[in-house]
Amino acid sequence: MYVRINQVKFPNKMAKQAVQKHAQSTLSKFGENGRLMRLTVDVSEISHSVISIWEDKETYKKFGFDEMNKFNQMEKEMGAVVSYSEGEALGEISKIFDKSLFEEK
Repeated sequence: MYVRINQVKFPNKMAKQAVQKHAQSTLSKFGENGRLMRLTVDVSEISHSVISIWEDKETYKKFGFDEMNKFNQMEKEMGAVVSYSEGEALGEISKIFDKSLFEEK
Protein backbone atom coordinates (compact mmCIF):
# COMPACT_ATOMS: atom_id res chain seq x y z
CA MET A 1 0.00 0.00 0.00
CA TYR A 2 1.19 3.55 -0.71
CA VAL A 3 -0.02 6.67 1.11
CA ARG A 4 0.23 10.38 0.40
CA ILE A 5 -0.74 12.94 3.05
CA ASN A 6 -1.33 16.53 1.92
CA GLN A 7 -1.47 19.27 4.55
CA VAL A 8 -3.13 22.43 3.25
CA LYS A 9 -3.64 25.81 4.95
CA PHE A 10 -5.97 28.09 3.03
CA PRO A 11 -6.13 31.89 3.18
CA ASN A 12 -9.76 31.70 4.34
CA LYS A 13 -12.71 29.38 5.00
CA MET A 14 -14.35 30.08 1.63
CA ALA A 15 -11.23 28.95 -0.29
CA LYS A 16 -11.11 25.74 1.74
CA GLN A 17 -14.78 24.95 1.05
CA ALA A 18 -14.37 25.66 -2.68
CA VAL A 19 -11.39 23.32 -2.96
CA GLN A 20 -13.16 20.55 -1.03
CA LYS A 21 -16.17 20.72 -3.38
CA HIS A 22 -13.90 20.75 -6.43
CA ALA A 23 -11.96 17.75 -5.11
CA GLN A 24 -15.13 15.69 -4.70
CA SER A 25 -15.99 16.17 -8.36
CA THR A 26 -12.52 15.83 -9.92
CA LEU A 27 -10.65 13.30 -7.79
CA SER A 28 -13.25 10.56 -7.64
CA LYS A 29 -12.14 7.77 -10.03
CA PHE A 30 -11.16 5.50 -7.15
CA GLY A 31 -11.51 1.99 -8.57
CA GLU A 32 -10.49 3.06 -12.06
CA ASN A 33 -7.05 4.34 -11.14
CA GLY A 34 -5.98 2.34 -8.11
CA ARG A 35 -6.85 4.83 -5.38
CA LEU A 36 -8.40 2.81 -2.58
CA MET A 37 -9.44 5.57 -0.23
CA ARG A 38 -9.32 9.30 0.43
CA LEU A 39 -9.87 10.80 3.86
CA THR A 40 -10.23 14.54 4.39
CA VAL A 41 -9.51 15.65 7.95
CA ASP A 42 -10.78 19.10 8.99
CA VAL A 43 -7.88 20.37 11.09
CA SER A 44 -9.26 23.88 11.52
CA GLU A 45 -11.59 26.36 9.85
CA ILE A 46 -8.91 27.14 7.26
CA SER A 47 -6.87 23.95 7.02
CA HIS A 48 -7.26 20.28 6.26
CA SER A 49 -5.20 17.18 5.68
CA VAL A 50 -6.01 14.75 2.90
CA ILE A 51 -4.89 11.13 3.16
CA SER A 52 -4.95 9.19 -0.12
CA ILE A 53 -4.33 5.45 -0.13
CA TRP A 54 -3.20 3.62 -3.27
CA GLU A 55 -2.70 -0.05 -4.09
CA ASP A 56 1.07 0.42 -4.45
CA LYS A 57 3.72 2.99 -5.35
CA GLU A 58 3.73 2.07 -9.04
CA THR A 59 -0.02 2.65 -9.34
CA TYR A 60 0.30 5.97 -7.50
CA LYS A 61 3.13 7.10 -9.79
CA LYS A 62 1.17 6.04 -12.88
CA PHE A 63 -2.23 7.53 -12.01
CA GLY A 64 -2.00 9.77 -8.96
CA PHE A 65 1.27 11.68 -9.00
CA ASP A 66 0.47 14.11 -11.83
CA GLU A 67 -3.18 14.48 -10.81
CA MET A 68 -2.31 15.35 -7.22
CA ASN A 69 0.51 17.71 -8.14
CA LYS A 70 -1.74 19.61 -10.56
CA PHE A 71 -4.37 19.87 -7.84
CA ASN A 72 -1.75 21.11 -5.35
CA GLN A 73 -0.61 23.72 -7.86
CA MET A 74 -4.20 24.99 -8.16
CA GLU A 75 -4.41 25.24 -4.36
CA LYS A 76 -1.16 27.22 -4.25
CA GLU A 77 -2.48 29.60 -6.91
CA MET A 78 -5.43 30.26 -4.58
CA GLY A 79 -2.97 31.32 -1.88
CA ALA A 80 -2.85 28.05 0.07
CA VAL A 81 0.27 26.70 1.72
CA VAL A 82 0.68 23.05 0.71
CA SER A 83 3.02 20.43 2.10
CA TYR A 84 2.96 16.67 1.76
CA SER A 85 4.58 13.44 2.78
CA GLU A 86 4.27 10.03 1.18
CA GLY A 87 5.54 6.50 1.48
CA GLU A 88 4.94 2.78 1.71
CA ALA A 89 2.40 1.87 4.38
CA LEU A 90 1.06 -1.08 6.30
CA GLY A 91 -2.54 -1.17 7.45
CA GLU A 92 -4.88 -3.00 9.75
CA ILE A 93 -8.67 -3.14 9.81
CA SER A 94 -10.56 -3.91 12.99
CA LYS A 95 -13.06 -6.77 13.11
CA ILE A 96 -15.67 -4.13 13.96
CA PHE A 97 -14.80 -1.94 10.94
CA ASP A 98 -18.02 -0.52 9.49
CA LYS A 99 -17.52 0.39 5.85
CA SER A 100 -20.91 2.13 5.82
CA LEU A 101 -19.09 5.06 7.45
CA PHE A 102 -17.59 5.75 4.02
CA GLU A 103 -19.21 7.02 0.85
CA GLU A 104 -18.58 4.45 -1.88
CA LYS A 105 -17.61 5.79 -5.31
